[in-house]
Amino acid sequence: MKAVLVIITIISFIFNIKADNSSRINNSLKELDNTLNKQWKYNQMKEEEIDNLHKKLHNTQNINEKYEIYGDLFEAFNKYQMDSALFYVNQQKYLLHKNPNIGSIEDILLKRAEVMSMMGMYKEAVETLNAIKRDSLTKTSQLVTYYVQSRNIYGYMSDYALSQYEKKRYRDIANLYQDSMTYIYDQNKCKSYILLLADKLKTEGKYEESLKEIEKQFNDTTINKRLKGMLAYNIAEAYQRLGDDDNYLYYLIQSAIYDLQLSIREYVALPKLALILYENGDIVRAYRYLTSSMNDAVICNARLRTIETTSIYPIIDRAYKLKESRNNTIKKGLFTGITILILFLGSSIMYVKRQNSKLADARKALSNVNIQLSAANEELSQLNQVKQQYLAYYLDQCTMYLDKLEDYRRSLSKLAINSKINELFKAIKSEQFIEEEREKFYKSFDETFLKLYPNFVEQFNNLLNDDDKIYPKKGELLCTEIRIFALIRLGISDSNKIARFLRYSINTIYIYRSKVRNKAKGDKNDFENQIMKIKE
Repeated sequence: MKAVLVIITIISFIFNIKADNSSRINNSLKELDNTLNKQWKYNQMKEEEIDNLHKKLHNTQNINEKYEIYGDLFEAFNKYQMDSALFYVNQQKYLLHKNPNIGSIEDILLKRAEVMSMMGMYKEAVETLNAIKRDSLTKTSQLVTYYVQSRNIYGYMSDYALSQYEKKRYRDIANLYQDSMTYIYDQNKCKSYILLLADKLKTEGKYEESLKEIEKQFNDTTINKRLKGMLAYNIAEAYQRLGDDDNYLYYLIQSAIYDLQLSIREYVALPKLALILYENGDIVRAYRYLTSSMNDAVICNARLRTIETTSIYPIIDRAYKLKESRNNTIKKGLFTGITILILFLGSSIMYVKRQNSKLADARKALSNVNIQLSAANEELSQLNQVKQQYLAYYLDQCTMYLDKLEDYRRSLSKLAINSKINELFKAIKSEQFIEEEREKFYKSFDETFLKLYPNFVEQFNNLLNDDDKIYPKKGELLCTEIRIFALIRLGISDSNKIARFLRYSINTIYIYRSKVRNKAKGDKNDFENQIMKIKE
């Protein structure tokens, strides 16, 4: 009898632990959902920070102050919008050439290598690091950063190498850099040292020891959110290696929450979480998390994360659409049943009360509701069509450009193998390939847009004065002015984003928008609102 009681007690204890873990994970997922709903707010705060830095930059002519502000802008854009981060570190480099005393070229090169590696520019990143003289790295922080970036770059190259030989070679190099950075760094000088130590312990298979070190640091209330997010991800990885799925999932969620709250767009936790939820049957959350991850990766220009998310997106997208189809079938059944019930009740009321006038009013009201519902459904259908077509267009473009880049890489490899150095340098310096691909891209964009809005050019010109109408040249589908307002019709109103898309300066975009607005028939300030009302 005692043995039975012991067994029951043990089973009850295990059950309670499982229930507590399940409740903790569900609450964390709700917190993550709430954070994702507020992502626009966190991004708005980030944009306000960037705007303030731009104002400071505009109001100073002092080269030292400009150098510092460029550095602040780099930090603000790092892992938020990588091409902008690269731009501002290049601005720092330009000022440093004018006055070498305002900063360190080593710091500049380390920043460039970090950005390039996250943008998938591994060759350029390695060349940048190789340009640094090891003897010039006098600060411990510089030397550690050098080893960290080297480890990261060769780690990425190992992950995406085509052969097992290359994978092992790059991984061995990465491990050597990892040993170097943990050897030289003093734990007492920086709290982030624990990340380096934990990573080394995981590499050596010492997961419990790694977990003990990082959990102690994670519970430190003095550390910032950025470090806390990285620690949470490392804790999750350690629990994964130990086979503790509940804690792995929980800390992965925590890492994703910190990333979103800090407006970090180059992240790992959220797409991994999406895949786990998909495998656990939570298709809706998986689809939402992965879609958000893919959008952030594209906006950030984090090519590595874009490739990672697009590789699993079709699987989750297919499952989500299947689930939606089933839900729609159920909704249609319920709607049919409700409709029949309404008709039955209406007939009963008419039979009992003989209130033909009221019944007519009820039918009229129901008809109006149906008309409104049909209009709303039509608008929703159009929006979904735009979304689906542009998503398909984006995925097709990604695939096409990856193939072209691979062909281009192979052609350069052949030149290098055959020792055709002059031809190789000529090919590298030539911008013909980029210009040709850019023209093809714009043509493809124009074709796709005009499929969605075939009468856009005509409706656009209807908003202009008769003498100021704008038409594409012979052989063009869209000209630059119309293409700008095509992007605005798609919801891209930020001049900075339009400038990057069309490869113009922001000032040029401002001029184009102003000139077109001045040609408007009606209120110039309402012109762009009228553009948004153009239908398919």
